[in-house]
Amino acid sequence: MSSVFSAAEKWDEPWYGELSIGAKVLYDYLYDTADIAGFKPQNFPIWSAYTGLTESEIEKALEELKEVVIIENDLAWLKDHLKFNHNTNIKAKNNAREKIRKTYVANKNHKSAFSYYSTLLDSTLFYSTEPLNQGFDSGNKPVKNKKTKGRPQTTRSTKGIPEGRSIEVYCLEHPYMRLTHKVGSGSIDKFCEKCKAPMVRNMLKSEMNGNSVSSINN
Repeated sequence: MSSVFSAAEKWDEPWYGELSIGAKVLYDYLYDTADIAGFKPQNFPIWSAYTGLTESEIEKALEELKEVVIIENDLAWLKDHLKFNHNTNIKAKNNAREKIRKTYVANKNHKSAFSYYSTLLDSTLFYSTEPLNQGFDSGNKPVKNKKTKGRPQTTRSTKGIPEGRSIEVYCLEHPYMRLTHKVGSGSIDKFCEKCKAPMVRNMLKSEMNGNSVSSINN
């Protein structure tokens, strides 16, 4: 078990407010007892003993939590664990981040978790939690919001990227929802099938080396 932040911000999350009492209890237990990367071996008898929920109630709670507690191969993974613990800057060079990286690699058979981890590795060190209609200038600072004529914008445009180059876009709320887009084949604006939010794209290595990134222009 690792030390974790209390994740008080989860109370502001709409999905958390809509949970039943049993689902809240289960989520809080899993969050508090998961490892540093948000993994927890599935063990209904143990979970029942600590939460007071029956195994049947746990199954119902997990159905409510299926978007944020993802179980694969008898291993539960809390999607927002890194976010609530302010550990999304996965490339930082310190002991905690190194342990997180090793934990994800050790659990690479959990496809949803490893896909999220890969997304963090492929993206910029300055992992974006800015509104989706903002971009970044060459100094990795948010640029001022540019109003569009009713068309949502992605976080990063394709300006300067050769036509025909394939890029990946993903949803910040559901990072395992990803699409491949070929530059020049149409609008980069893609939407998550689950929450309908505009997707963002990963920053390319060339951009991390200092190339300018700007908002999409009409």
